[in-house]
Amino acid sequence: MALLALVPAYLVTVTWTALQVVMAIALYSISARRLLALGSIGRVFYLLLFLTSLPLLHNFKYGQVSVLIVLGISLTLSYHREGRSTAGGLVLAAVASIKYYPAIALIYFVFLRDIRFLAAFAVGIFGFLGLLPALWLGLDGWWSYTSETIRTFPKYDMFLGAFGSQYFLHVALRWAYNLGQPLTEHGYHVLRWLFVALFIAHAAFAAWLYRQGGERGPILATAALFLYLPMAVTSSWTHYLVYLPLC
Repeated sequence: MALLALVPAYLVTVTWTALQVVMAIALYSISARRLLALGSIGRVFYLLLFLTSLPLLHNFKYGQVSVLIVLGISLTLSYHREGRSTAGGLVLAAVASIKYYPAIALIYFVFLRDIRFLAAFAVGIFGFLGLLPALWLGLDGWWSYTSETIRTFPKYDMFLGAFGSQYFLHVALRWAYNLGQPLTEHGYHVLRWLFVALFIAHAAFAAWLYRQGGERGPILATAALFLYLPMAVTSSWTHYLVYLPLC
C-alpha cells in the first residue's frame, strides 16, 4: 500500500475508491457463490443486505480497509473449505500483515489441527511482515516501524468510552451506564476475562460446526468465526463488521 504514497493525493483518492468498489464486488461474489452457494433469489436478497449494510457504508465513507480484510478472511475460509490450506494460510498472512487482528482466527485452525495451514501462515508472515517491508524500508526502518506498531498495539482499555466502539465489552459498558448501573473496575476486568474465555469457546464451537455440521457445516463455522471477532478485537469499529450480511 506504500506505493499509493508515490502519487498525488487526488489520484490516490480516485484509485483507492475504485479499488474499494472492485473489492466490494469481489467480496459479494466470493461470499455469495463460494461460501453461501446461493441461488438467484438468494443472491438478490443478499445483495440488498450487502449494499444497505451500515458497516459497508462506513467503510466507504472513511476510506477504510475492512472490505479488503473481510475479503481476505472470506478467501481464506473458501480455500480451506476446498482443501487448499496452503493458499488459505498465505492469504490470511497477507491480510494479517495489514491489520493484525485477522491472526486471531489461527486459534480456529489450531482446533482443526490443520498443520499445513499453520505452516503456510508462518511462512507468509515472515515474507509479508518481515522480508517485504525490510526490502522496502531497510533493516533499520523495518525495526523502527515494527517496534513502534507493537508499542502502540491496542490495549484492553484503549477506546474505553468511545461511543463508536463495537468491542463487546464496550457495548456492555454503555448498556450498564444507560441502565444506571455503571460497572466497577473489578466488574470490568471480570467481563474482560469472560469475553476472552467466550472467544476461545466460540473458536472451538466453530471448529465443531465445521466437522459435525454436514453440508452446511463450513458456512455455519464461517458465521461463528466472524461473529466472535468483536469479543476479542478491542479496536472493533462499525466498519469492521462488513461481514454481517454474510452471517
